[in-house]
Amino acid sequence: MAASQEPSRAAGLLSWPGGSPCRQALVVWGRRGWSRGGTGLAALLSLALAACSSSPVKPTGGGEPSDRTPGTASHSQQAPPLPPPSGKDSEPPAGQKSGDPASSSTVWRTASAEEPAVATAIAFLKSLSEGTPRLELLTADLVRIIGRPWELPGDREKGYSSLAAESWLKRAGRGRTFAPPIGLVGTEWAILSGSAQQDSNPGHYYLLLRREGQNWQVDLLVLSSAEVPLTWPKRDQAASTPGADRGEQELAGAMLRCWLAALADRKALSPDDRSVLVAAGLSPALRQAWAAPFDSDKAHGYDFNRGQLQLKIAAMIQDLQQFHLHPLDPPRHWQIEGKGDKGAGRRWVLALEPAGPSGKWLIQRIQETP
Repeated sequence: MAASQEPSRAAGLLSWPGGSPCRQALVVWGRRGWSRGGTGLAALLSLALAACSSSPVKPTGGGEPSDRTPGTASHSQQAPPLPPPSGKDSEPPAGQKSGDPASSSTVWRTASAEEPAVATAIAFLKSLSEGTPRLELLTADLVRIIGRPWELPGDREKGYSSLAAESWLKRAGRGRTFAPPIGLVGTEWAILSGSAQQDSNPGHYYLLLRREGQNWQVDLLVLSSAEVPLTWPKRDQAASTPGADRGEQELAGAMLRCWLAALADRKALSPDDRSVLVAAGLSPALRQAWAAPFDSDKAHGYDFNRGQLQLKIAAMIQDLQQFHLHPLDPPRHWQIEGKGDKGAGRRWVLALEPAGPSGKWLIQRIQETP
């Protein structure tokens, strides 16, 4: 994969150079950006055009990726005390109703290297490639997702294990080369992704970052060997959709695409490491229906049974090689299409629900259709 070439976008998808399509997650691409108009030669024309100096245009993608992220010095592995999980004890911002997604009015812009969110992502990827993952760059939610099993006496009280979280990240980043991230940045969220090669095996990473006060933190990391393209309606069709800025649609689609990338992965992560990401995308009720935990699971911090969930995952993706995500009535309703080598395929319709004021979406229902 020639990471030094610039990716291109068509029909809402991102194609990596060299003919290998890697659509950006996790990551769903926005339809708006900003460009500046010029001014006329005459002073009167300059004054007349000053009020029209900005107009929305379609973004053209991120900067030119390189083959490898440079190394950095090692950092402390001690994780700071974590706040309550988002969507539970946190208060919604002023003017926002409880339960409404925080991204409902988000206007996305193309990520650039100068963005603080991108700088955080690069620093995190460097730490992964060096084998010294920086837990302080993660949100409390992500540390709780990967910070299991609980083993030490204090883990239950904290709600996570620093050692388990660090071990998960070390396994995920071992031997990988990460291309610089490209994607979209909004007010509260950033949707980034790129290539993640391990030895001669190509792959992809998907990152969601959330703004916490003045800082950006990684809220979701998925490594996958699967490609998950997403096709948005054409521009004229999207214009008639309520909320055509697609703020919350983009975020819901990105979260669902990350989930599908974890579900469809076969090589990048182990079944155990993959299962915690798949479980995290399900609503508590659906998680219980798919893989209810035993007492031994609960004792180690799991609210699902990993073995049962892995069987469910294997049954869903069996004989399927390609997956495609389609918006039906976004942000709440989507369709997943899986295709096999011999033309056989399966389809599912998914219903999403908002997970509190943080802007997150969870899968409430999955139904297979003819």
